Amino acid sequence: MHHKYFYSYQALQADILDNLDAEEYTVQTSTSLLPKEIGEMKQLKSLRIISSKQMTGFPDEFKKLTQLEELSLEFGHFRELPPQVAALTNLKRLRLKYLKFSTDTINTWFLLNQLTNLEEIDITSLYVHLPNLFSVLPNLTQLKRLALSFTSNTEAQIWKQFPLLPNLEELILEYVLSNLERVPQCLWSLPKLRILNIQNNNLVDLNLPNKIKNTVLEELYLLGNKIATLPDDLAQLSKLNTLKVSTSSVESFPNVLLKFPHLEKLSISRRIEKDHFYYRLLDLERFFKYAKADQYSDKYKSVVFSVLKNKVYLKKIGKSTLLSLLECSLKTLQEEVLEELTARIKKGSFGERKPLKKGSKVVIKGKLAGRVSEIRAKLSNYEVLLGNKINATVTHVVLGSKPKEAYVLAQQYGCALLTEQLLLDEIKELEPDLLENDVVRSEEQLNNIRALLDSTDNSNIQLGLSLIQAGGIAKHFLTEIFLIYKNPKNRKGIGAKIHKQAKRLIEQHGNSTLKNVLKRRLELVSSWINEKTVEKNIRFYCDRTGLDPFILVKSLYKAQKVGVLYALHHLKRQEKIDFFTLMLQQENGKLLLRDYDLETLPNELTEINAVKILDISFNRFTSFPKQVYKFSELEELHYFRSYSTYRAIHFPKRLLQHKTLQRIYMNGGMIGLPSKEEQKRANCEIIIK
Repeated sequence: MHHKYFYSYQALQADILDNLDAEEYTVQTSTSLLPKEIGEMKQLKSLRIISSKQMTGFPDEFKKLTQLEELSLEFGHFRELPPQVAALTNLKRLRLKYLKFSTDTINTWFLLNQLTNLEEIDITSLYVHLPNLFSVLPNLTQLKRLALSFTSNTEAQIWKQFPLLPNLEELILEYVLSNLERVPQCLWSLPKLRILNIQNNNLVDLNLPNKIKNTVLEELYLLGNKIATLPDDLAQLSKLNTLKVSTSSVESFPNVLLKFPHLEKLSISRRIEKDHFYYRLLDLERFFKYAKADQYSDKYKSVVFSVLKNKVYLKKIGKSTLLSLLECSLKTLQEEVLEELTARIKKGSFGERKPLKKGSKVVIKGKLAGRVSEIRAKLSNYEVLLGNKINATVTHVVLGSKPKEAYVLAQQYGCALLTEQLLLDEIKELEPDLLENDVVRSEEQLNNIRALLDSTDNSNIQLGLSLIQAGGIAKHFLTEIFLIYKNPKNRKGIGAKIHKQAKRLIEQHGNSTLKNVLKRRLELVSSWINEKTVEKNIRFYCDRTGLDPFILVKSLYKAQKVGVLYALHHLKRQEKIDFFTLMLQQENGKLLLRDYDLETLPNELTEINAVKILDISFNRFTSFPKQVYKFSELEELHYFRSYSTYRAIHFPKRLLQHKTLQRIYMNGGMIGLPSKEEQKRANCEIIIK
């Protein structure tokens, strides 16, 4: 679509003449009039005019636009709809945005009466007189969409005048009903209405009639209101498939939502400021699906709803309620419950703990995150029996998700309770003490495994993951495993097996927060990613999960030369030195700090030895960074200044006293630039580009 800004009448006139055959035309202008040549655009079907406050009307030639189907007027000092619009008999869509209509004029609404083919009216304005608008709507028999925003005069009695529009399919009333507490009942009587958007009105009551005449409503948007309960009468909307409602207002589990056979899209809130809260919302939406399928009791639904809304915290609920939450189909909630259960079992809240030993008998009830076959193989290696039923011969019961009545039976037979995490810990105690063995737990061995994980060869990575799985040492390598999981190369072909193996290790050994963030699609390794995005994403992952930021940035730099910005701003002093020392080794003595928006150089960088080439170009230094003088082995300096901070500054003559510096690359504009003779005496060449 054509879109330009015109400051003068002549420029706009010339552009119209150049586009007489256009079917779509968008113009932003500060002129007070449209050129009469606008009438020559005989093929025009869509016109959007974004005008300054000066424009108040159209030339008579505007009437010639008989093919126009869509007209959008935005801003401008139109006190009423220009009369020429009445001639546009083919107009189907009329959008009026931020216009200052006079509240007492009836000309605009009289003109609308003549546009009998209108299918859509979209008005965003504080100056709309609703009674006048309502009076002409019955004549617009083709109207399918009506959108009103920010309009005034919204007292309850006005809505008694709202007409029964027989063909209206979509009605948007944002910030229009803010003076009301109850939804006007007339809105539920529109026979063909499929979409109703009454967001951001502070409504407290849906005010549903006993019998809703509308039987076709498919989408209902209620965000930004204060509706504490969703009434059972809402179930009369049998075709509803999309519902958006604010969780901050709904106080108890809305059972009515389980009565909608076609509900596909449910949004409990649009607030996603906190990522933890964001996942809670996704869980809450999924829970309605499971609640419907699994037929949970009202009491149980109420408990889960309260936990997901963070009104009730897992640490404060009783043992039986905590165990009942394991029956919930929400994976993230199950993980949090299992984590809390693990902590309570360790504290002895579920009875005395018994160590797993040769001859013990274990029964697993519920679903585990890891493979039961692997656990079975490990247990058999240490002569621990694995049974199916809980009876007097069983010593330990492992609770996974959906264990049903396992806890009651475990209590009855005096069995010790375990979770999957506790079982894995017990198995480690049974294993030969590989981690104490010099061969396996030595730094050399751990570094060898790290080297395998850091390899570009898939077979080496797979071997490293297998060694970690067999040795029970995943917690030493969670950051490396996480990076393997996030690498997009490990999602297809042979890499897909590595991807699954890494995911399984994280699910078995990572905390609940780390498991949750696996679902986020914040990339770390990608061909399009930039430094600022990498910095933001590393902060997201490290701040929430406890991953090692040094290992992350070191691996990311090796793989894709990114992570420098995070290292500069967030690594600890020694980690920063170590990171840039590794950069020097990888870049053959080059310290590359180009285009990072730096205002100063970190002092830690001067402690790095063997910096041969330093590039600090295109940063935001307001003066030459003095830290450069301290790089004792520096041979080459790149110091091109950014044009956003470009200004004439004095050349730092102290650079010529540097004993090893041989070349300086820079742009011009410096005051007191050394002469060729001075450069020769200092054995330092300055190259201006």
